[in-house]
Amino acid sequence: MTKRRSPSAQAVPGRPAGKFTQTRRLERLREALEARPAGLTLDELATVLGVTSRSVRRYIQELKWDTDVESVQRAPNEPHIVRIPPSEQRRAVPLRRTQAYALLATRRLFEVFRGSALFEEIDLAFRQIQQIARRPGGRGSTEIALRADLDDRFAFVAPATGNYATQGEILDEIFRALAERRFLIVRVKPEFDEEKPVRTPGTPGTSRLRFVPEGLFAEGGTLYLVYAASSSTGEPQRLLRVDRITEAQVVDGAKGLAAGEPLPAEMFARGRFGAAFAPEKFTVVLEFDARSAELARRRRVHPDQRVASAADGRFRLGFPAGDLEAVARWVLSFGDGVRVIEPPELVASIRATLTATLAKYR
Repeated sequence: MTKRRSPSAQAVPGRPAGKFTQTRRLERLREALEARPAGLTLDELATVLGVTSRSVRRYIQELKWDTDVESVQRAPNEPHIVRIPPSEQRRAVPLRRTQAYALLATRRLFEVFRGSALFEEIDLAFRQIQQIARRPGGRGSTEIALRADLDDRFAFVAPATGNYATQGEILDEIFRALAERRFLIVRVKPEFDEEKPVRTPGTPGTSRLRFVPEGLFAEGGTLYLVYAASSSTGEPQRLLRVDRITEAQVVDGAKGLAAGEPLPAEMFARGRFGAAFAPEKFTVVLEFDARSAELARRRRVHPDQRVASAADGRFRLGFPAGDLEAVARWVLSFGDGVRVIEPPELVASIRATLTATLAKYR
């Protein structure tokens, strides 16, 4: 027998009965405004939320903390409408559950930024996408069931990333300078294989640089900062490993140089062995035996690579590279299944490594 509620127990405008928290009310308010770009009146929003107009005003003030909301009057004597400004409405992107899970699969790629405010913002977005993945919805030809539970079973496994947790503030300063095209002052630890800038007196072991960053990208789990060597035009770009930076500060009030076309990240990350050092000044040619040929064929190490196969199963791979040290580590992972044809610098490096290794086992 169903027990009827008394009139006094019926839900009334104001505070809804049941488990209906303020967070859920704010989410419903945001969804209602996103669904109606033209806007809604206070009375219409009160009906949607099942609360009073006074409560709607309070929720709108709360929503303004993280969403741009405005009140406009279309014509005299007409009620004001509440809406998300047209310039901000494009931030709302509808996603199906399949699309949400595909984006969640890339979540681990951003671990390299952990410790920074940037990571917190990205992580917040992924948590919202996760709610979409778990939200009931229709089924289409590409849609999947609600209880797919793919959060931890569908993932892009990124290379092991460097630990930048202690450089969170540095990452935030870099990102700000990059976004606002401002000068950045950094202190860096010296590195033996890079041209050393002028040392700052009184700061042993570090150097001071001032530049406008032009790019930031991760390759092989390592973060690199792209910058011009000097303020003069036409200077070649350089790459600086973020883990070498000990301090970073944006120069407030000082805009950077007038930038032309943005430098694409691909310009500094062409293939597996082109990111760490620029430009690509070596041509690498490797010959794999029949045992290792199939594994080598699966790897696309550079967009301009060249391949050739022999009747006996051997496989030749040629590509440009800028970092022979990284190439050498990859070649050694094949053991005796590969031989370096060129360049001679790489042949000498591999021979020296194998000779030193053999000496340890005598």
